[in-house]
Amino acid sequence: NEYNFEKRELGTALTALAGPVSNILMAVLMGIMNFIFKPDMSSIIGSFLFTFTLINLALASFNLIPIPPLDGHKIVRAILPKRLKYYWESLEKYSIFLVILLILPILPNGSLASLFISSIISKFLALLGFI
Repeated sequence: NEYNFEKRELGTALTALAGPVSNILMAVLMGIMNFIFKPDMSSIIGSFLFTFTLINLALASFNLIPIPPLDGHKIVRAILPKRLKYYWESLEKYSIFLVILLILPILPNGSLASLFISSIISKFLALLGFI
């Protein structure tokens, strides 16, 4: 509950960051294991490392999108100046429409979410040594 924090905005932002950061840390851990053990990607272990990394990066990327009710919305709200918070919070009444717009395949290559997530994932996979 965000009202339990002494500094509510900071506490809410840190709580919102916890999920995506843990997903990124898990992906980095899998990248380190991939670097150390260099498993054959066609093996079960290689496939597991890659899939686990992919899922964690997708979850982190999706949750950092700044629309309600995702964590990115709470993080942005915490860093906005007070005069803009009211306008930012007014987006919450449109949250279901924003999420639908985000996941609908309206682009030639899929949805806005898939475009954003795939670009983040490809950069992280290259950084972690999977590509």
